[in-house]
Amino acid sequence: MSVTRILIAGADIELDGEGEPPAQEAARRLLGRGALCSNASLGERADDRSQASGDPTEIALLVAAAAAGLQREQLLQEAPELREDPFDADHKRMATVHNGPDGPFAAVKGAPETLLPLCSSELSGDGESVLDDGGRDRWLKRAEELAAEGLRTLAIAERRLDDAQAPVYAGLTLLGIVGMEDPPRRSSTPNAPWSWPPTISTRSSR
Repeated sequence: MSVTRILIAGADIELDGEGEPPAQEAARRLLGRGALCSNASLGERADDRSQASGDPTEIALLVAAAAAGLQREQLLQEAPELREDPFDADHKRMATVHNGPDGPFAAVKGAPETLLPLCSSELSGDGESVLDDGGRDRWLKRAEELAAEGLRTLAIAERRLDDAQAPVYAGLTLLGIVGMEDPPRRSSTPNAPWSWPPTISTRSSR
């Protein structure tokens, strides 16, 4: 499984096999939070998936983050994990709480249809803005369009916390949605385990 699309506010980023990773701050924030909200590991070499362990979805997120220079181990040094709300099969979501430089925060991932109702704001190039019912409906439509292309979708969000023990599943800030392809795309190099690192093309979202 590989991350092939990243939806952020105002842009649809395609990852297609070679070149530079996403430069948008919103995309990097999304990848970083996705890497933190994980129990997977890439092992010593991020470009050798045979050393990876964990859920394939989480491994795909770690690979995409590592391609952008965001290694989970370094992220954890900067924001140690304080606790985890394990994956809930009924609500299709998971969260980890971290002690960041500016205080505790939650990194959250889940199915778009279950996570979007919990989001009251979204991150864009201009910072955070209010996310109302109409905005949530537009995001859900974008996720459905990815699903119609045969991609698995996962929403990623965050929440700043006053208390590390505070509930996390309310007042979230939506960072975006990733689309994942299964099986992963192969590069033109014979026997390559996957394409590394990805290139991007960006188009404005509707």
